[in-house]
Amino acid sequence: MTITLTTENWQQHTNCADVPPELMQPEIATAEDIDVAKATCGKGTAFECPVLAQCRELAESQTSRGEGTSAYGVHASKWYGHQPAPVLFCRWCSSPLAAMRSRRAYCNDTCRKRASRAREAASAA
Repeated sequence: MTITLTTENWQQHTNCADVPPELMQPEIATAEDIDVAKATCGKGTAFECPVLAQCRELAESQTSRGEGTSAYGVHASKWYGHQPAPVLFCRWCSSPLAAMRSRRAYCNDTCRKRASRAREAASAA
């Protein structure tokens, strides 16, 4: 099937047309979030987005204008935006820590207390 694309309708044919906007433009992005969004574009696979070039062109033109309308999120399998938030893990149970609590070493008080008891036991032995 051949799709005739015009400047008005190409965005209707993207792989991401039916995915939630939060997937392609996460508010707080981790490297994992970005990888999931990039996979939607399918670059280099049999499921590659049919309008990858148009998407990239739009993102690059928005970014180069410098008018405060720069591209944000994943466009054409490329990340535009701030550095992704690092994924940190609890030092006791290895659960991922919430991005907003990135300065904490433990996911909750129970893990903090267990780790403290383990350190005390190790130093006593």
